[in-house]
Amino acid sequence: MPTLFSEREGIIEKELQVGYINKNLRTRLWNCLERYYWKYIKKESLTDWKTRKYRRDWGYFPYLAKRTQPSKEESNRLERPLREYRKIGKFIHELWDSYFRLPLNKLREDWTEDWKELYEMLENYFFGCEWYEVYDFLEFVVNNWPDQERNREFMECCNRVLEEENAGYRFINGMIVPIFEKTEISEIETAFENVKPWKGVYDDLFSALKHLSDREHPNYKDSVVASIRAVEGVAKLITHRHGTLGELMPKVQQVLELDEHFAKAIGQLWRYTNTVARHSDPEGEKMPEFEEAKFVLVTSCAIINYLITKANKKGVELKLE
Repeated sequence: MPTLFSEREGIIEKELQVGYINKNLRTRLWNCLERYYWKYIKKESLTDWKTRKYRRDWGYFPYLAKRTQPSKEESNRLERPLREYRKIGKFIHELWDSYFRLPLNKLREDWTEDWKELYEMLENYFFGCEWYEVYDFLEFVVNNWPDQERNREFMECCNRVLEEENAGYRFINGMIVPIFEKTEISEIETAFENVKPWKGVYDDLFSALKHLSDREHPNYKDSVVASIRAVEGVAKLITHRHGTLGELMPKVQQVLELDEHFAKAIGQLWRYTNTVARHSDPEGEKMPEFEEAKFVLVTSCAIINYLITKANKKGVELKLE
């Protein structure tokens, strides 16, 4: 959506929303929830579940008379509503138990009977809770809804709204983190996708992002250390050996035929991180703040993407012996 005349002319300036959420932002984030989740749940809840009764053999009664079984394709078609019903039910139970921490016995077994009341409760909560609880709620929904494609589209919707309303946060990999540019978000998300096969590297990246995005107790030092540890993990996969990034880079340079100065630049980043990791308050060294931690995370993700792409082009198998 293009900026409006009053904004372009500076008549109305949007203040960066950090530490609070105004009414417009809260409403538009709710609209994203409405578009991608609530409308879908409402549609499913209006289905004639009672008539179908949802026995295990539901949908097969036309075949029972003939004593035959439906085809696999027909069976999948008949079972799909049941699978969706169960998925939504599981999500609602998680929301009720893990987020709101309310007694499950207050929910009816058939959640469709309660959906109207649940919806009103969610709406009242969302528009009455603290600003940080809005972000907590959005994160919980994304990390518990079973459809990853729907979650991806929802996070894109939120990021578009957060950008247009000048909020100081963005969605990255299921977490709402301090402000990042589009290219930086893309670099980080690509890195997460690239390292999915290697849990250790993925966990290090996740840890770096989590320490950076903690709204109450951010830990920039640990974020920096975890970021470079993820790069080190990729270097181990390329060289098929253990060691520090400083020790492994000469071999990485040789295997991937990297430019000498480029390889040294990666080594310099490791040396900075190593200094930070060794000291709680290194003499003559300023401890990392948000800007340094963000720079190291984005740069580490760019290096990871670069090294993995080069390794794939060279036909280097990524493994650790």
